[in-house]
Amino acid sequence: MLIKLGLTDKMVGVAALYGSVTPDVADDFAKIPVLSKDYVGKELVVGASPDLGRGDLFADADWGVGTVDGLNDMNIRTFVQTTNHKGSLDSLYSDIAQLGQIVTEQSLTLV
Repeated sequence: MLIKLGLTDKMVGVAALYGSVTPDVADDFAKIPVLSKDYVGKELVVGASPDLGRGDLFADADWGVGTVDGLNDMNIRTFVQTTNHKGSLDSLYSDIAQLGQIVTEQSLTLV
């Protein structure tokens, strides 16, 4: 979604490279640094110095990237897509609108 919104240059990294990249975004995806081919740990995320992160691994302080509160305490804001949980067309449009609002209001780097 970030690539389609023209935000490739704001992304400091990607991780958990499971599945394939579609041809329409492959060139832009190749420009994004790979933090880890597997799930990324907190140290790599924090080391990439993002302003905003997204993902489902925000549930546990000891596994994954840590909790939303823990990341927020380090000035890393979080955005969890509702599409990951509801998977409806309405939730997709909502995620796009919210993400668009977030990145147009502030200069951010994303992970």
